[in-house]
Amino acid sequence: MQKALSDLQQAIAADPGYARAYIAQGAALNLAEKFDDAIRSLQSGVALAPDSWQAYFELSKAMLAKDQYEESLKYATKAADLMSDFPLIGMGKAYALLGMHRYQEAINELERFLALEPSGPQAEYARATLNHVRALTGASAAK
Repeated sequence: MQKALSDLQQAIAADPGYARAYIAQGAALNLAEKFDDAIRSLQSGVALAPDSWQAYFELSKAMLAKDQYEESLKYATKAADLMSDFPLIGMGKAYALLGMHRYQEAINELERFLALEPSGPQAEYARATLNHVRALTGASAAK
């Protein structure tokens, strides 16, 4: 991870206008759980490439990790507006909504995710979360 971050920092130093380097650096910093640094890098990436759904998606993840649910939802929604074919964005929206106690909307996002990814790598976790939220709220399964 450190080597990748070093390489990305070198790329940014060589070309401060290279948006993808900032976005990749932000994603790597998210993986390293350095969320404040990730946010700074990703905001630089967004400033250079405001149409990058990946930057908004990574910003959403960083904000979610910092329990900044409204910001997370805002960025996830922007990512979804730019890229509607990436189901994990909906998962991010669901977890932000859960953090805001907007349970029915979270249920809807989780159901939508599972309709698109019924057996993907995150499906079991989404299904468990959905069942937990339904039990918490007394909501029944969609017909």
